[in-house]
Formats: sequence, structure tokens, C-alpha cells
Amino acid sequence: MTPDARQIVFENVSKFYGEVLGVNKVSFSLHPGITSLVGPNGSGKTTLMNLLTGLIRPSQGAIYVLGLTPQQPIEFFRQVGYCTQFDSFPPGTNGYDFIYWPLRLHGFGHGQAAKLANEALERAGMAQVARRKVARRHGASGTAQSGGL
Repeated sequence: MTPDARQIVFENVSKFYGEVLGVNKVSFSLHPGITSLVGPNGSGKTTLMNLLTGLIRPSQGAIYVLGLTPQQPIEFFRQVGYCTQFDSFPPGTNGYDFIYWPLRLHGFGHGQAAKLANEALERAGMAQVARRKVARRHGASGTAQSGGL
């Protein structure tokens, strides 16, 4: 199957953690739109998301996101972002740094990374608070929430 540049495609994807099977021979094609991934604990939802974003590699099969594979990290991560179920911020990180440093890691020079970070913050209406430290706090439900930005 030739992947469409607007799809997410899994072709016969399996992931083993040693002897333990994470997902087995998963195949699907998602077109643009909103899709939910639901299932009971241990059903492979996090494994699928980690495979989709290139955080882990499949034991077998192929994955295409927007016509790219996670094995093309420079092109891939210019198109794909992922916010995990866990937030973890280095101490002292602020909103600007959270955008600026990944750009630097992906090969942008200081000036271009700074320009892109500032433009993104402006578009999101966050420029005024971009230098605040990102913090964790607990909401009314007791669950941790990211704050400060």
C-alpha cells in the first residue's frame, strides 16, 4: 500500500517487549479528522501512540504518518508533535524555552529558532507569559495539571 501524505497508516505492525507482546499485527489507515483511541488498561493504546510518534520502533511492520516514517526523524518531527500523558519539565523551564530548544535540537540556528518560537507564542496569545516558569499544580480533582503558562 502506498501511503497518502494526509493519512496515518499502520501496516502489519507488531511490538514485542522481550517475550511480551505489546501489539500484534495491527493494520489501519486514518484519514484527516478526529479519531479516538479507546480501550481497557493494557490493550496497547500507549504502545500505539509511542509507535506512531517514533518514541519506540515496531518489531515488525511499517508506519507512515503524513507520508513519512519515524525513521526520517528530521522531516518527521517537523510535521508531528506529541503531548504524552505525563508532563515532565526540567526545573526552571519556561514557555519560551519549551518551544525554542526543540527547534534548536532539530537543527534551526539561534535566530531562526527564536523567531519561530516568538511567532508561535504570539499566534497562541501566550507572548506575555512566555517567560513564566512552567510549574505543576494539583487541580480540584487531585490530578496534576501543568501550570504557569
